[in-house]
Amino acid sequence: MGLTRNSPNQKWVVYAFDRRTNRPKIGDAANITANLRLDGGAAQATDDTNPTEMEDGYYYFNLTQAETQSGHALINPESATPNIQVIGVPAVERTDATVVVEGTAQGGANNTITLADSSSDEDDIYNGDLIHVAVGTGAGQARMIVDYNGTTKVATVDANWEVNPDKTSVYVTYAHPGLVHIAATADGTSNVLARDVVGNKTDQSARTADTASIMAVLRKVLDEATEAAHHVHAGERWFGTAASPSATHKADRTGAGAAGSESGPIVVDAGNDDWGAWTQILGSDDTPVDGGSNVKFDLHKIRLATSEHTDQRYMLQFALQESAPADDPGDSDTYTETEFYVPSSIGAATSDQTPGDISNERVLTGTNVWCRARAPGQNTSEIGFYMGLHEYQYN
Repeated sequence: MGLTRNSPNQKWVVYAFDRRTNRPKIGDAANITANLRLDGGAAQATDDTNPTEMEDGYYYFNLTQAETQSGHALINPESATPNIQVIGVPAVERTDATVVVEGTAQGGANNTITLADSSSDEDDIYNGDLIHVAVGTGAGQARMIVDYNGTTKVATVDANWEVNPDKTSVYVTYAHPGLVHIAATADGTSNVLARDVVGNKTDQSARTADTASIMAVLRKVLDEATEAAHHVHAGERWFGTAASPSATHKADRTGAGAAGSESGPIVVDAGNDDWGAWTQILGSDDTPVDGGSNVKFDLHKIRLATSEHTDQRYMLQFALQESAPADDPGDSDTYTETEFYVPSSIGAATSDQTPGDISNERVLTGTNVWCRARAPGQNTSEIGFYMGLHEYQYN
């Protein structure tokens, strides 16, 4: 079918049938009514109270111009006749962007344009439409109409004109169901004016201040892709427990020096068939590695080194945050968890164990890391491991 936005003399077809027999219902026009919902708004009865019958159960409602002033519309027809079902053909319509008005302006001011005298007398009829000055003074400018006075023909636009239209300005207005006005105080770093939505940027200063335009979304996608690329291609550094730990230093590099400077694996102890206490395994001074310029990291892998029991399942939780989580981490905590099984066939976990991946959020360097363990069925059980970090730059 297809509707043209903001245009009169259009029809919406409906179909009536008997629910018991599925046969079309004829002669029921006087009993059929319908409601419209425009852009998800409240239901409103159609101006055409009852439809006109065509044939074989098909009827149509005549639509007014105002009833097509939306990006999409839903019709909900019904019949007062028992057991008669009426459906829209189709039930939902999207309206097409189209030229609504062409004319020569009667004048203009900072944020207004007076449309031709032949324009609609109905207030707000052009609200949401895009007006483009095509020829004459101010040619090339486009704004969204946010208010229209049908008596004076004055259309108020969403931002000041760079060159005010005058009596030589020839304009075209477009009904655009995908263009939405978001109120803003000025064309500044808020970037939420209509032309910003379609990418016609006039202020490119602070990237972080631009959050509403399509360009801002594209920059966000690019930033995320860049960060992901840095993450994937980052180097890896491995750690054991610190030889001389302090409040801010909990881990030493295993690759530093000929034999490494760590005093052994990081060891955590499970509770009595429950989670053990949180143990800090990485301090704020441990990243970035070697005092480098990397600004983010994540816990990437761990390799089991020792275990108190074999044929045993171990559960590990890791939290990347300033302080240890509560006994039961919640939504405000940045944590992840994993499981390992130490089979009896290898006696105990050894250096031959293959590193296991850890999935967790990326955090800023200098963030503390905490760990706790659980060994189901055991009254405490220590497990030791080395951990590998991904560090990378991010601009």
